Amino acid sequence: MRLPTALLIAVLACAGTLPAPAQAARRDSAVTRITHGQGVRLSVNGLGRLEGKAGARAGDSLEVAQGDSVRRIATRAIDSIWVRGRATTTGAIIGGAFGILAGAYLGALGSGLCEYDCTDTETAVITGGLVGGAFFGGLGAWIGWNVPKWQQRFP
Repeated sequence: MRLPTALLIAVLACAGTLPAPAQAARRDSAVTRITHGQGVRLSVNGLGRLEGKAGARAGDSLEVAQGDSVRRIATRAIDSIWVRGRATTTGAIIGGAFGILAGAYLGALGSGLCEYDCTDTETAVITGGLVGGAFFGGLGAWIGWNVPKWQQRFP
């Protein structure tokens, strides 16, 4: 009983390393979404990790420029694809969250320090949160736009 179980485990382990058609289709889709001149980081069978600028796609290969040299990589040899993008969304979310909290705090503080002709505290907190969120969200998006970020496209 032990030999068939071991044989089954070995076959399943080997089968898991074979490229599935769905995985190959995902890889090809990720390669077609790479734009010319975009920064890429690839893990390639036999070559290790390559980093450079994406060049032309010709059939089932992708050109990658590294300094003065250009390499043509077969897409079926690519294990992982990372592209260089920007952290605009991350910056906007972090800045907006900070701005909402800081604006709401300052609105509550201003309302609490008011002695005459004061507005409602709730209105001051909401207004401060909205203004702070919009300002710091925009500032965070601008800062994030200036920060490069690697984004995994495949697998």
